[in-house]
Amino acid sequence: MNTASSAHFDQQYQLHLKHLKLKGLQPKTIDAYARAIRRLGGYFSGQIDALSEAQLTEYFSDLIGTHSWSAVKLDLYGLKFYTTHVLKKPWVMPDLIKPPKAQRLPDIVTVEEAQRLFSATRTLSYRVGDASMFRNGRQFAAWLGLTPSQSGSGGKTKLGRITRRGDDYLRTLLVQGARSVLAATLRKQRRASPKKLTRLQQWIVVLNGRIGYHKTLVAIANKHARQLWAVLAKGEAYNPQAWQRA
Repeated sequence: MNTASSAHFDQQYQLHLKHLKLKGLQPKTIDAYARAIRRLGGYFSGQIDALSEAQLTEYFSDLIGTHSWSAVKLDLYGLKFYTTHVLKKPWVMPDLIKPPKAQRLPDIVTVEEAQRLFSATRTLSYRVGDASMFRNGRQFAAWLGLTPSQSGSGGKTKLGRITRRGDDYLRTLLVQGARSVLAATLRKQRRASPKKLTRLQQWIVVLNGRIGYHKTLVAIANKHARQLWAVLAKGEAYNPQAWQRA
């Protein structure tokens, strides 16, 4: 990278950072989009203002060989942001990258009645966008309004109803899916030996007996939200045996 190219890239990069902060994005998203431009700048010697589709195809082909699909998508989103806000140009390559469908629509739970909910994983991906902007599944569930509100005084905290913040449609999908899972689990409990219940179903039965039907629904929906975050943020297929890892 020569002196002129380096100076121009540094100027454009600083402008990129200003736009990221002004748009109110999450800190992790800002870091990811900034890292994307630095990586592109290093690859193309700072000359990224007029990249062709062929150049980007070569870049992302090399990137997928060393990084996850999540990192590849973040670089694409970062470049799109840079193009529209720094270069003031329309984004004209919407179909440049398409992650494998097998990783975007995993089988989240083993209960058959939950399949309808999780066939909507594609909808979740579209409405959430970049799941890695959340630090963990707990933050994602809180964003969906599936965590209890907190209040109190004198150093004592009381938990209230769920906050109901975030996307109403996605929260409704998760709660409806949880209702189906709970109903199927209770039916199986009545008809089968407790030893035949899965680990998840055993947890549901105990929780339902301890806190009641409605709170159990929210707890199941919260667990499913965390599972979905892990799948979307890490770009992995769902593994029901992941809990057995050392």
